[in-house]
Amino acid sequence: MNSKKIAIEILDYMLEHKPRALPPEINGEIARGEIGIMIYLYTYQNTEVFSGTLCKNLDVSSARISRALNRLEQKKLIMRNDAKSDMRLVKVELTAKGKKFVEEEKENALKKIQSIVEFLGEEDTMQLIKIKNRIDEFLKNESKN
Repeated sequence: MNSKKIAIEILDYMLEHKPRALPPEINGEIARGEIGIMIYLYTYQNTEVFSGTLCKNLDVSSARISRALNRLEQKKLIMRNDAKSDMRLVKVELTAKGKKFVEEEKENALKKIQSIVEFLGEEDTMQLIKIKNRIDEFLKNESKN
């Protein structure tokens, strides 16, 4: 059993399906909503992301996104620029400091999940993955209806 590979699979699943599984804050300075925004920006760093995109895809009001972006910008974790294609749009991206932060936190999360996988053992871990796959199948079928 490759516990790191399984931990990566579980973390990816959690980030995709359960953003509320994120800690409420990290080091007392980054709130869960801010972490969610940073993970989204990290995941889509090769794509132009606008503040409106964050509202839609994270299902958060524009006022909450704006407040979170202001805090992240003050902490120098993100930067905002006018989009070249349309000056009414605001492009949002991680700074180098923001990318480093997400990468470090992702590695910390992987280590924790890997410890859980090792604690569960192979049989329970395989059962967990089986159940996760069944839940995915259920959600896909439900979204078709």
